[in-house]
Amino acid sequence: MLRMKEQRITWANKSTVDFDLVDWLRFSVYPPTEVGDEPLEVRFKIIPLMGEEFATAPKKFSYYWTEQAVKQIINEARRDGVDHLIVGLGAYTKRATNHGLDLLKLLEGFSDIAVTFNHGDIGTAGLAFQMIRNAGLSEDLAVAVVGATGAIGGLIAKMFPEIKPSRLVLIGKHANDERLVRLKGQIDLPDEVITVSGDLNDCKNFQCTIVVVAGGELEGFPPTAVNEGTLVLDVSAPNACRPNDGWAGRLVYAAGNAKFSSSVLPNFFGSYNGEVVRQVNVQDRGFWGCMTQVVCAGLLGRREHLVGQNLDLWSVPQCMCDFAILGVHPQDRKMFGREVTGEEERQFVGRMLAPSLESTKQAVNE
Repeated sequence: MLRMKEQRITWANKSTVDFDLVDWLRFSVYPPTEVGDEPLEVRFKIIPLMGEEFATAPKKFSYYWTEQAVKQIINEARRDGVDHLIVGLGAYTKRATNHGLDLLKLLEGFSDIAVTFNHGDIGTAGLAFQMIRNAGLSEDLAVAVVGATGAIGGLIAKMFPEIKPSRLVLIGKHANDERLVRLKGQIDLPDEVITVSGDLNDCKNFQCTIVVVAGGELEGFPPTAVNEGTLVLDVSAPNACRPNDGWAGRLVYAAGNAKFSSSVLPNFFGSYNGEVVRQVNVQDRGFWGCMTQVVCAGLLGRREHLVGQNLDLWSVPQCMCDFAILGVHPQDRKMFGREVTGEEERQFVGRMLAPSLESTKQAVNE
């Protein structure tokens, strides 16, 4: 399996510069004995032409860079005698290729090697929502998804009926975005419970106590957009919640990342520039959720493409079952690098639920 990672380096005339992919990391992942004995080789590749302006570059440029990288990866796999190649896509390469859909046409010229494209977003969504489950939140809470028109945000929004929210606010760039309207019709909640919006402040206006920030193109998500006592799960890439903005009274998790069991991953991921690499996200032996899903698909022999933004809800339980087989769990609770204890989380959730419980108590007394 080969994984592409974008490096933010500013280059002049990027649309015409040829480049060679940079090897970042290479290591093997071993399945549990009950699953098999064939290790999966993982290779992380850096595309050295991606700059800060990549997200706003004309698509013909960003797609060209990604296409050239994929061709190099496939040629390398052919040279090394790889039977089946899984190409995992990073955040910017997803956007450049319509979440991998535009890359399928490349396979017509590489019929001698089996290639699967996988953006892994169901892994990120599933792990983020598992953190909500683990927090022990009750029903009848107002919740919001910022960036609901994206693949991850839309999928998490479809999962919220599980906790029976009193209000689900779907926030995109514009309230009249047809994608928001279409998503609203795909969520198993009464129409009157769902609100579509283009205003970040509606997280506060509707007193949402759970806010998922999934907008990959957000320049930043301010703490002033939510009330104190709000649980914020930031699954955006790069993270939109910034530690220096002042989040007092709020609990913010960098969510959607995974932690592997010790029997599956090596003790470290290799070395780069002479330094041992022990983490590729926020903690030792941790992966991004999308990367985790790609690795699990490789270990368990999943060979179907996972491309496009309109993801089916049924795919998440299958992904989470795969994670359970391989000993994958949501990352440890961390707020801007600081570990949050279970007791601290329980106390926070208790304060969060107190107003809702008081309202219920008053309704019963009446």
